[in-house]
Amino acid sequence: FGAWVAYRTLMEHIKRDFPCLQPIELNQLTMTTSFNQRGDLAAMLGLENRMTRKEITMQLKDTSSTLTQSTTSDIVLRCINNEVIDRCGLKAMVFRDSYANYLLPYLNKHFKTCTYVWTYNFMHEMIEEEKPDVVILEVHQSMLSYALHAPNLFH
Repeated sequence: FGAWVAYRTLMEHIKRDFPCLQPIELNQLTMTTSFNQRGDLAAMLGLENRMTRKEITMQLKDTSSTLTQSTTSDIVLRCINNEVIDRCGLKAMVFRDSYANYLLPYLNKHFKTCTYVWTYNFMHEMIEEEKPDVVILEVHQSMLSYALHAPNLFH
């Protein structure tokens, strides 16, 4: 659910430059709740066997399209999306960490191609090669201080 909130905020900002984007509304989604022991904060405290994590997964009510989770942790992940809900034909590049795995299903619904790069460093050569319409830097809050110190100097 938190990823959907982050996605909506991000898309509202991107939509200012690309009004053809139509972000997914909450009423277009079905929520399912489950509990598991996968919480990273509980593991950091050594309490993963004592604390459960409530996880809310989302799926589109319109079953002709799905929100597909990433099943890989590749450093560079290139997605060509055939089930986009907008007709903008935009390309995106996302410099990211593991939290983007939760954003990926939503972003892939809007960008015809999306390249996800697991780093906080802007790879200028890759940006020039891909020529994306949108470049996103996604940083999980716990990694913000590290990401702000990543060398991202423009030449």
